[in-house]
Amino acid sequence: MTYSDDIPLFCMLDEQFGVYFTDSDNVKDLLFKRFETICDKLDFYMSKYDADQVTLIQVMYVINNSLPKLRLKNINKVYLDKNIINVTKTKRNFSENFLPLSTNEFFYGKPMRFDRDNCTSNFIINDIDFLDLVKKEYELNKDFSDIIDKTRFYHYVIKDKQYVIVVRDIDVNKSRKDVYNMHGFKILNNVIDEKLSNDSFIRQIANSKFFFEKGIVKKKIFPVKLPILKSKPSKYKGMANTNIGSFDIETYKDYDGNSKVYALGFTNLDKLKDNIVNIFYLGIDAVTPKELIIKLFVLHALRTVNTEKGFNYYIIDTKLRDSKLLKCVVRVKTSSGYSKITFIDSYNLLTDNLDNLSKSFGSKVIKGILPYTFITAETLNYVGNTPPIEYYKVKNKIITLSSYKKLYKKDWCLKTETKKYLIRDLFSLLEIIGHFNKYIFIEYNLQITECLTISRLALNIFFKRYLGQNLLPKINNVSVFSFIKQAYYGGVVEVYRPYGVNLIYYDVNSLYPFASKNPMAGHICEYIESNEPIELSGLFGFYYSKSPDNYLGLLPVHKKGLIMPNGDWFGYYFSEELKFAKENGYEIEVYKGYTFNKVYNVFDNYVDDLYEKKAKSKGSEKLINKFLLNSLIGRFGLSILKLNTEMLPMDQYKEILATKAVNSAIPISDNDWLVSYNNETSKKITTEHGLDYIKILNQKSSVDIENIHSFDDVAISISAAVTAYARIYMSKIKLEILEKGGEIYYSDTDSIVTNTELPMNLVGKELGKFKVEYKIKEAYFISSKTYCLVLEDEYVTDENKGVIIKSKGVFDNSLKLEDFKNMYLNNENVKAIKPDTKTNYSEGLYSSISKNFTNLNNETISKKEKKEIKDIIASVKDTEIFKKAFTHKSCNNKANSYETLEFLGDSILCYYVSKFLFTVYKNYDEGDMTNLRSIIVCTNNIAKLSKQIGLNNYLILNEKLPEQIRQNIINKDKTFADIFESFLATLLLEKGEDILVKFLLLTVFNNSKTKDKIEEFNKELKSNLRGVAIHSSACPDLARKNIEESRYIVIP
Repeated sequence: MTYSDDIPLFCMLDEQFGVYFTDSDNVKDLLFKRFETICDKLDFYMSKYDADQVTLIQVMYVINNSLPKLRLKNINKVYLDKNIINVTKTKRNFSENFLPLSTNEFFYGKPMRFDRDNCTSNFIINDIDFLDLVKKEYELNKDFSDIIDKTRFYHYVIKDKQYVIVVRDIDVNKSRKDVYNMHGFKILNNVIDEKLSNDSFIRQIANSKFFFEKGIVKKKIFPVKLPILKSKPSKYKGMANTNIGSFDIETYKDYDGNSKVYALGFTNLDKLKDNIVNIFYLGIDAVTPKELIIKLFVLHALRTVNTEKGFNYYIIDTKLRDSKLLKCVVRVKTSSGYSKITFIDSYNLLTDNLDNLSKSFGSKVIKGILPYTFITAETLNYVGNTPPIEYYKVKNKIITLSSYKKLYKKDWCLKTETKKYLIRDLFSLLEIIGHFNKYIFIEYNLQITECLTISRLALNIFFKRYLGQNLLPKINNVSVFSFIKQAYYGGVVEVYRPYGVNLIYYDVNSLYPFASKNPMAGHICEYIESNEPIELSGLFGFYYSKSPDNYLGLLPVHKKGLIMPNGDWFGYYFSEELKFAKENGYEIEVYKGYTFNKVYNVFDNYVDDLYEKKAKSKGSEKLINKFLLNSLIGRFGLSILKLNTEMLPMDQYKEILATKAVNSAIPISDNDWLVSYNNETSKKITTEHGLDYIKILNQKSSVDIENIHSFDDVAISISAAVTAYARIYMSKIKLEILEKGGEIYYSDTDSIVTNTELPMNLVGKELGKFKVEYKIKEAYFISSKTYCLVLEDEYVTDENKGVIIKSKGVFDNSLKLEDFKNMYLNNENVKAIKPDTKTNYSEGLYSSISKNFTNLNNETISKKEKKEIKDIIASVKDTEIFKKAFTHKSCNNKANSYETLEFLGDSILCYYVSKFLFTVYKNYDEGDMTNLRSIIVCTNNIAKLSKQIGLNNYLILNEKLPEQIRQNIINKDKTFADIFESFLATLLLEKGEDILVKFLLLTVFNNSKTKDKIEEFNKELKSNLRGVAIHSSACPDLARKNIEESRYIVIP
């Protein structure tokens, strides 16, 4: 550099830096980045020294092409998971401190040799003869010459420490190495090095392996120790537990919608014989709902009266899962110990409503009916005519007139009728539980009272009868569990076509039990991680991988529900699902995961036995076997991060909030909280609260969840594998349907709606085969779990009346067939009834309110397609042209509004639609294609599509416009059709043709309205008998093809 008076100045711009070149592209990128750095430094120094110009830049460099081992002294910077490996020991063993990270023995130190001529050697150091030591260690009995020739000794010195490295070849590329200290103790034993090339090798110590290439750790494999699931010893029980009773309450709603107890009752198996039931009724008896419950505890469970002491007198223990009460134990201390009563929810054991259970179990006592909406605080003592018929509803439907006439009387008494109703419910439930209890005891010698859920009972049966010698892993390692959990997906629910006629609804016979008969992950486990893709064919386990675009989304992802995406993404998957996707055209790249050995026939006997029992039995036994068959697999997938649920005073609750992850917290009183939390102290939470994490750990011992007994039966690997096998099976059927020219309209976890019959070999009563659930005249699929089916006559029953309606989140009977037609045909929102429940623990109140809402609408574009559309919009959202594409001319002059872009977009839309029609409907004449194009690109159709994908949200109007003019603009279809077309122009100019075509495929050519209008047009042509050969497919589903194929169709 030079000053203004031409005085030269020399300056070092920066300290030296290293550049590691791997290929030519790498060289360009790195040098370009360094050039930018040099320019920045140059500007800084020129400014600092007030220099005028640069006359010379001198770059000094040294090519350091040393051996690969010089670029890696240790693996300290390599991430190792402390939950699956001893990090300190591993990094110590795989360091330069004992054995250089190289197979080049030049770096192993000074050779120790025997001088044959002078009969001298340097094997003796510190009076230890290492040759003799090695002979004994290796158990070599061969002659002296053989040992000298095939075993090499090196005196290795590093950081003032000395070691002896012994190398003995196994084959040409593989050698064993042992390292001794100067006292003759072995530091490293049986290190196996395998040379792959001059720049790469594998080093194995114990079962841990590192793959080195050019001084970089490219791959690592570690063994993971997992305990084994074991059958728990079970003593023979002489008789079934008969200490079982039933308890029920009846409530009315106050003016705020809160449910308040007005009657309750209980009985037990002993009293069932004599028809004895204890009933308490609030009304004439002057007690509060709280006192009613205390009185029940006192008289039934505790055998002593102490109502004055209230709830504080009783010890209450609860067990919750995800804030759901599983068990409540009420105890009181007596002179002889403790008396207690345990409350559990029978629904968790028999997961159906009482009415259906009564029918299946052939109960002698049939559930009654009460006019619930008639009951209020003012009618508790009502006596008179039977309340009007509108108060009597079953499943939200008013009962028939003939049923009402049987109930009618002039001296109807609410108290009497409530007691009758309670007695019926109590006897009915107790009769069902008694039968269930007896069956389980006789069949399996197990007590249902030892299980809180049907899944726990199924697990106990499996462990006792069917586990046998199978070695299944207990996944209680946090890292392994968390990894596999991300590969644990449920069933896939998707709408493919929102409307169809003449369809068949197929269900699979016991899909998950069928899927569980595939190979499972065993207890031998390794963690593998690589910088480069790992060959998939030899893997079995759960892996993190990259997957590109393809139709039908054969690999799911978690994203606000389960969806099957298109486009590049990374995710966690079961190996067999990855292999299936690869077989069907996916490019799969695996980078890390857990590999397991395979275990066969784990669940075969359990599934086959229960499926056969279910097939051969009737009534209650059929239902019990069905519950047991379907409840086992999910139980293995419970979280190991089991929550603690406690009643805590405010000060302890605050302490928990500051140190641990809280799942839920419910206020019970002004000072008491019911809190569910993870018992492990969270470093993140403590740090955020400004606390000393280490100090807290020292004060309170951290929970080692691997040693907690309650986690002995968790194996998420089983649940994740079974659900994956199930998805593979369903995807195979879907692909088969498509390959044979059929179409899929809707699919659920274990069901498919299609317009074609499945092959006979797939249909039957056997496990895993399909059965025809319905044949459908007409169907509307609005969104996942929300649809309407109009059935063929042979499937019409008195109960369904020929129409099946399913609606997620709302009452099914609050929707009618016309609502689905309006949602689909007119794209209208409809009203439905949604339940809204709240619990007030401090007041002991439960409220259940049904309210109207208006956001039920037609989701004709699937979730995965919406995501792709959203991503495309986001890719141009921050550009100036995007803003212009949505700016109305009211904001400024026409030149800066969307009108000029709309002109280009209109031409783009017509061009691509024309090319599509020209390619697909070659037999149409010019007039037909013109008419069909007009139908597709009509203002109304494009405007609805624009709103559906949310383009209307970006419209920019002049804020000073009068409200009436503003509304006129917003209410015009042309406004939103115009911004759709201007957005097409934006995409072409900003992103190019490929992205534009993809957007059209996801919107215009994937729009149900477009498809239906084309179909209607075709039908009209056929009916007119114009002699035109109509294409077999009304509107090909272009979304089934990848972008390259679709582009070829649209643009020949």
